[in-house]
Amino acid sequence: MFKREVDTYLLIKKSIAYRVIVILSQIVMAYIFTKNIEFSVGFSIIWNVVNTIEYFGFDYVFSRLYKIGKNGK
Repeated sequence: MFKREVDTYLLIKKSIAYRVIVILSQIVMAYIFTKNIEFSVGFSIIWNVVNTIEYFGFDYVFSRLYKIGKNGK
């Protein structure tokens, strides 16, 4: 496999930009169904916070089960 140098700051910027797009699209979709902007914004923000926590939890457990990381291969 080829090793490629990764620009950490670029990845962070890309992740933030993606997350903003996802939140905005969720707000629009929730608003279409509910016609309530306060609910739509709150729902989208809470949903993304919960999904982020779930992702990191899943990643942590997965890494432990398969010994992926600094000490694993």
